[in-house]
Amino acid sequence: MTITHTADVGPLMQAMKDYGDILKGQHKKVSNTGTRLVGGVDPLTAAMWAKDTGLRVGTPEFAAYAIKKLESNEWSKFRVGH
Repeated sequence: MTITHTADVGPLMQAMKDYGDILKGQHKKVSNTGTRLVGGVDPLTAAMWAKDTGLRVGTPEFAAYAIKKLESNEWSKFRVGH
């Protein structure tokens, strides 16, 4: 038996593009802590990355890993304003 997990990430990728379009010409700072939204991934992708790395989703270490992944061309569609 083979179990396959799938996720429709089209809406998420469109949302990241739309968010980037809204922010064009504006400062992308989204909080007073100096953080900004880099992108977003669906829960299935986050779980896959967590399993691959042994990191827990939501930790600073996972966030740093996710940012590096989003900077690659393979995952660019998940970046804000791709």
